[in-house]
Amino acid sequence: MQTKALKKKKPPVKQGRKQRQKALRLCTAFLLALALFGLFAMAAGATGAGAGTGITEVDSMFGNITSILYGIARFAGGAVCLFGIIQIGMSISSHDASQRVQGFLVMAGGVIIFFSPTIIAAFTG
Repeated sequence: MQTKALKKKKPPVKQGRKQRQKALRLCTAFLLALALFGLFAMAAGATGAGAGTGITEVDSMFGNITSILYGIARFAGGAVCLFGIIQIGMSISSHDASQRVQGFLVMAGGVIIFFSPTIIAAFTG
């Protein structure tokens, strides 16, 4: 029978790390759901489900929803881009090449999200 001194103990996992991972997963799921909802709403407005219904209230409602979603996309893209810039700065100070690459990828994703309303408008004509 082994004594307590001979058993290997696992290092305790920090609670802050688990909470950050859970918050990141929740935020990612929320942004993905928001992006999908926005994509479907914009596609419905572009294909004629909301545009040209003949009812001005419905048309203005879809226009308002689209403009709100465009604003949210621009805000989220700016926040993601800013987070990427912060990651790049932290990686430069710590000389961490892998974090620098991840920072550039996050920043590029933020720029794409920021300009997604313009990209969608270019595709839909």
